[in-house]
Amino acid sequence: MPATDQTTTDHDDLTDAQLLQRHCDGCRRAYRVLITRHERLLTWTLHHLRIAPEQHADILQDALLKVHRQAASFRGNGGAGPWLRTILTNTALTHLRDAGRRREDVDGGADGLLDRLRHTPDPRVVDAARTVQRLVLIEAVNNLHPGLREAVVLSDLHGLSMEDVSSRTGVPVGTVKSRLSRARRQLRAHLTTAGLVPTVRSTPSADTVTL
Repeated sequence: MPATDQTTTDHDDLTDAQLLQRHCDGCRRAYRVLITRHERLLTWTLHHLRIAPEQHADILQDALLKVHRQAASFRGNGGAGPWLRTILTNTALTHLRDAGRRREDVDGGADGLLDRLRHTPDPRVVDAARTVQRLVLIEAVNNLHPGLREAVVLSDLHGLSMEDVSSRTGVPVGTVKSRLSRARRQLRAHLTTAGLVPTVRSTPSADTVTL
């Protein structure tokens, strides 16, 4: 029997997975309870991604529509927070990419990108193009092998020296250099695929690749 808004079960006691299942069964209240439960997470995600406040409503509306349509695809027995955050992040990325393509002054270069990520300006003045770069770069860094990710985060985001990274990770300096070089090459390839690196300069050594 399809669930309805008159279902006697207290929806607040249901898990996210159960709420999504009830939503798929036709219970409108289950969807509202789920979104209300994660409202703070969704709002935090938009601020964390440095999305301009005036864009929040449109992006959130599109993301929630996707949640509605993709509810049956949720796999898990517990919290849907990471799943919701992924849908919202991907929706924001799509919005900002589209906005960036409409701008004539899109800055798609890779030089200094990690540095700009480390020194992100006030969210109210971040333009669409740089926000797209930030989102794509975060995605690329997260997709790196753990050893490569650790090297590039410690070196390029936290500004540690090769020796400090070596001490922190417990691997030789030579290994740190190798991992950092591989990480930068993979990041550059990811950005190029995303259309954010119009040209790739030749360098005398893979170890001197800079972003």
